[in-house]
Amino acid sequence: MQAYRAKHQECDKYRLTASLPGLKRYWNALGWADYWFGEHMVYSHREVHYNFSTFHDNIHNHGFYELNITHKGSVSFIFDNQYITPKLGSILLFRPGHVHTAKLLAECNYERSIFFFDEKAFDLFGADSRSLNLLKQEAAYLEFPSELEDILYATLGKIDNALSGDSPNTALLTYSHILYLFCVIDRYAVSSRKGLWALPPNILKIKQYIDEHYLTINTTAEIAEHFFYRREHISRLFRKYFDANLSDYLASLKIRHSQKLLSEGASVTDACYQSGFRNMSTFIVTFRNHVYMNPSAYQKEIRRKESSQ
Repeated sequence: MQAYRAKHQECDKYRLTASLPGLKRYWNALGWADYWFGEHMVYSHREVHYNFSTFHDNIHNHGFYELNITHKGSVSFIFDNQYITPKLGSILLFRPGHVHTAKLLAECNYERSIFFFDEKAFDLFGADSRSLNLLKQEAAYLEFPSELEDILYATLGKIDNALSGDSPNTALLTYSHILYLFCVIDRYAVSSRKGLWALPPNILKIKQYIDEHYLTINTTAEIAEHFFYRREHISRLFRKYFDANLSDYLASLKIRHSQKLLSEGASVTDACYQSGFRNMSTFIVTFRNHVYMNPSAYQKEIRRKESSQ
């Protein structure tokens, strides 16, 4: 969650507009509000009109869960080597570290309810409260039984209504509705494969090759050479499906690996070279571009959190 906060706070249009007991509200440059419940959960109800020049969602992963409920819009997702255009009212869940991206299919109003959280968001009643099946399964596409959809939307409505108030109990009331929502989803939502499509074999092979060898790959030219493609051609193929630069994806995997090493106590120097970077300056710049803080600051934050537990 720290990286999410740092990324948005670098933007001068991400403004703190309310601070209540247990709850902070930030306004985003695109016009939606992020509601922070402590340090471990963010909720946002977002509706934005997008066209192809304004919609940006590069292929990425992060160190927290993401639960996305689509209400309106024409957007597809790629995750776990699969492609899907979710049914309205369906639920997408991405676990920490899962690579995913969204693609706009047509100019539209894209509306969704979205939760970012880590496991500590459910520590109120101790470790046993982490028994939600949602926290155990892989990235998933979930559908809610049609006869129970009213419960889903009614609970989301209660969350939004509670957040419209500014009383000292707003955070507690809203969080009670959020916990109820997660329990209902955990109990009634079922994993679905309707509308899931596997990516084309050549695209899968490219991605799998990068996923397996990113520590030893230095340039996108090496990837192109391995598949006997021109570098421009393989870059276009990757962008067509993932809406991202091949070099950015390669860098994101290296940075993810370096974060793991830093959290395990490796020095910044060791994290740099053991993650496939050839010099420290490139590593520091790339790390900051992805994590929104320097490697040394990231490691200090990890140690601070460990010492406070």
